[in-house]
Amino acid sequence: MNDKKWVIVFLAILLTFLSLTYSLRYTAQQFVYDLERATWKAKSSMIDNINTYSYDYLIIGTSRTLALNPSYLSRNYNTETVNLSVGGATAPSVYFFVERLLEQDIKPKKIYIELNPMNLTSHDTNVQTTLGERFIRFVAKKDEAIDLSTYDSSALEKYRRINSFPFNDYFYKDNGTLIEGIRRRLNNRLSDGQMIEKLKDNKGFFLFGKDTLDFSEINNQINTADAIHYGEYIHTYTTQEIPVLTQVYFKRLLEKLESSNIDYHFFFSPMPQGRKMIENLSFGKMTELYNQIDKDKITSSVLLLDEKYFSDPSHVNYRGSIKYNDYFNQCIVTADCTFDTYELELEGSE
Repeated sequence: MNDKKWVIVFLAILLTFLSLTYSLRYTAQQFVYDLERATWKAKSSMIDNINTYSYDYLIIGTSRTLALNPSYLSRNYNTETVNLSVGGATAPSVYFFVERLLEQDIKPKKIYIELNPMNLTSHDTNVQTTLGERFIRFVAKKDEAIDLSTYDSSALEKYRRINSFPFNDYFYKDNGTLIEGIRRRLNNRLSDGQMIEKLKDNKGFFLFGKDTLDFSEINNQINTADAIHYGEYIHTYTTQEIPVLTQVYFKRLLEKLESSNIDYHFFFSPMPQGRKMIENLSFGKMTELYNQIDKDKITSSVLLLDEKYFSDPSHVNYRGSIKYNDYFNQCIVTADCTFDTYELELEGSE
């Protein structure tokens, strides 16, 4: 009897210890500042409440497109937009975002979509990389994970590890990174909640560069060598075979848009001048995807800017964002373009 009593006591202590451990780590995880999680959570919430916003156009794209500023476009051009872009967007995540929007009975004049070549490669479109670590981890719904698992069974497995007790995959950060996340929040006095509210207030606008809510501070610059090196790095991925998940969901995205009776248009974000040194701006085999788009529904040119307008080889800085917004309105929305652009070697469908 005493042995049984001690077993019960031991199990109770063990259960208490495990509960406290999970609770403490969960609480700590919520306390860190995690930019990616904040961005994805904000955009998912904005989609769920899209009809509370005033808009004519919706923008869905990658981290590069976050620089499109609805307030700037409204103030300078009377162009009303909502920016639903996220860092690490892929063909599957954009497909599911569009599907969620259509469930909201949206009525935009047009949906503008930007899918960068790099995001379509295995570098990002993989359950073990960006697709899994962003979309599935932060915002995927169970039915979406099931859909993905039709083509990659690990998608549903990952979703369950993240969302089912004992949440084995929820704590994706090691303790060192977790501590760093807490330190960053304390030092910058910035939380996920603050960033989410800032993104919502800005109708989705955000500039990559550093942890700040004052984006005018982001004025880092790169040089031509940085642009060329990054272009060569991208080229190693874009010349590989197109991932199955990209092929499937890119095709489904086009079919979904066509059947929705909502006008849409694909475009590309600005790139540094140095990218001209790489064949076809390092688009590689990803041009096969863009060639599936009706040639009237894609802008086949890219704005190339001096490296001084970029905070890193992918993202414009504050000054670059002003040029990007002007270009977007003039060359993408109104097609009254005064910018010099680089013409891509795209065929487009008839």
